[in-house]
Amino acid sequence: MGEMEKMKKEAETLKTQIEAARKAAHDTDLAGAASGVAPAPTIQLKTRRTLKGHLAKIYALHWATDSKLMVSASQDGKLLIWDTHSGNKVNAVPLKSSWVMTCGYAPSGNLVASGGLDNICTVYNLKTPVVKIVKELDAHSGYLSCARFLSDDEIITSSGDTTCALWDIESGKQKTVFLNHVGDCMCLALSPDMNTFISGACDSLAKLWDIRDGQCKQTFQGHTSDVNAICYFPTGNAFVTGSDDCTCKMFDIRSDQEVLCYQDAQLNSGVTSLALSMSGRLVFAGYDNFNCNIWDSLKGEKVGVLSGHDNRVSCTGVPPDDMSARRFFVGGNWKMNGDKESLGELITMLNTASLHDETEVVCGAPSIYLDYARSNLDPKIGVAAQNCYKVAKGAFTGEISPAMIKDCGVDWVILGHSERRHVFGESDELIGQKVAHALESGLGVIACIGEKLEEREAGTTEEVVFAQTQVIADNVSDWGQVVLAYEPVWAIGTGKTATPEQAQEVHEKLRVWIRENISEAVADSVRILYGGSVTGVNCKELAGQADVDGFLVGGASLKPEFVDIINARA
Repeated sequence: MGEMEKMKKEAETLKTQIEAARKAAHDTDLAGAASGVAPAPTIQLKTRRTLKGHLAKIYALHWATDSKLMVSASQDGKLLIWDTHSGNKVNAVPLKSSWVMTCGYAPSGNLVASGGLDNICTVYNLKTPVVKIVKELDAHSGYLSCARFLSDDEIITSSGDTTCALWDIESGKQKTVFLNHVGDCMCLALSPDMNTFISGACDSLAKLWDIRDGQCKQTFQGHTSDVNAICYFPTGNAFVTGSDDCTCKMFDIRSDQEVLCYQDAQLNSGVTSLALSMSGRLVFAGYDNFNCNIWDSLKGEKVGVLSGHDNRVSCTGVPPDDMSARRFFVGGNWKMNGDKESLGELITMLNTASLHDETEVVCGAPSIYLDYARSNLDPKIGVAAQNCYKVAKGAFTGEISPAMIKDCGVDWVILGHSERRHVFGESDELIGQKVAHALESGLGVIACIGEKLEEREAGTTEEVVFAQTQVIADNVSDWGQVVLAYEPVWAIGTGKTATPEQAQEVHEKLRVWIRENISEAVADSVRILYGGSVTGVNCKELAGQADVDGFLVGGASLKPEFVDIINARA
């Protein structure tokens, strides 16, 4: 037996041993391991904004780390930098070649890059008075399929020449060439710690590379056609791929194998692009059939479809804060309840609980316990006062001012709650004045609105809610510091809850009203919470509504189920 035959035989033996080890470790799959986890709710997203400006096919997009700016690349020969909150174009960068296939935004926000059939990665400086080319990185012998910045000094590219490359931008030279694929490299994704990256290619394989030593550490197989898209799971321990074989697959790096396949037997279209939600629970996959399917990453089930394009989905992206400006928000209103002992137990429960990282949590403590709550709650949990007055100081017995609240280290206040309106007789005018002074003093405001039962039965819900919102809007100086809370009075503390459909209907109409009467940007960014007998049982279905951005919770915020409510979007 010749030397080559011996080496081939040894390689086959090693492959067999590796496969045996994989099978031994494969005692379950992800769907089985997650069988006790509640399924993700049906996702019903709607178009928030359509960015119009390109004159030809758009091939790529990439979000900036601020979740506001985005770059897109089109065959009209332009890179456009968008302010996604306003929908306006910030910059238009002319390209030397219109045959562009990729673009990337540097983490600093200073640079963008593009490339395509010209085989060149061109880096642009956005911070100069006129956008100019910093460097043309020219060494690939095939088209450029993807480019991702490590920093303002380094960038990684993938190419149709079967290689990936790490570049020093200043010198324009390749520092490392990653060689192992035997087909065009179609995509790459950086790990969260930026020490490794994964690539997908036309050889139907995905490969894990260590940037520090330039070596291929693992190879993952399972697809039967080109791997067009690839995305790391947020933890960095797994990744998802999308292929021309009409499937997406999740591979676990630690077990060195596929753990779940996302496939619809009725779907006969290749996967063009991928993005994961911030938590990793949702997989957004673009397809050749003009749609983007949403998959539950744990269950492998399709939970939604984004439709509306009239051609193939070429690129999919989720901003770093998940849904642009609207982070899920859960407020707990402790009202006039508790003492140091019971609130201490509640605080300990919250501090030791596993809370969803992407949910903003704020607890509304009685004023006498604001300092106690702020001193003992985990710093990542905010604290709110339940009321304040409209001036900084004076002869107002029993009142507290925003300045006093700030002095306790507290950053939020609840204003306009139905109990303040209907038990203590606070008028819309007074609530508006309080909102204005709280914002001027640097507090964030949770502004409450909502109709009474007789108003709902009389069919005046919209009239009441819009009028209350108008008074608040007239006194808002900075909408970035305001959260609206829709609380139907008839559902507060009664055990009656608006159905998810009823809550969504009012929230959606309120957002339309804001769009028409305030601005489109505010309508897209302001968070609208639902309050009214929210429990651990009904929270997930309510949280699945497109315009429900969180909750203001009363009685349940004093119970262990408050943790379940906080994790409603987990």
